[in-house]
Amino acid sequence: LMYRTLTGQYPFDADDYMSILMKQVADDPAPPSAHLPDLPSTIDDVVMWLLAKDPAERPPDLRTAVHALEQAARDAGLDIGPAVVW
Repeated sequence: LMYRTLTGQYPFDADDYMSILMKQVADDPAPPSAHLPDLPSTIDDVVMWLLAKDPAERPPDLRTAVHALEQAARDAGLDIGPAVVW
């Protein structure tokens, strides 16, 4: 959902569902910056972390994911408002 929201594209696309499923299993998605060249690499890094195929390689929980996104945005110089307090 985040990939689609950022880029307007799906991380995997094809003409039929089976082809999409096969891409999800076998291929890595293009980083969001492939669609948005001005997107900071810090955002790319977090989105790709969230899309890791192996669940053990993804953030362990939502809090970690949100904090990583907030930090990536700040590191890129984006004004995201106050931090989420959990």
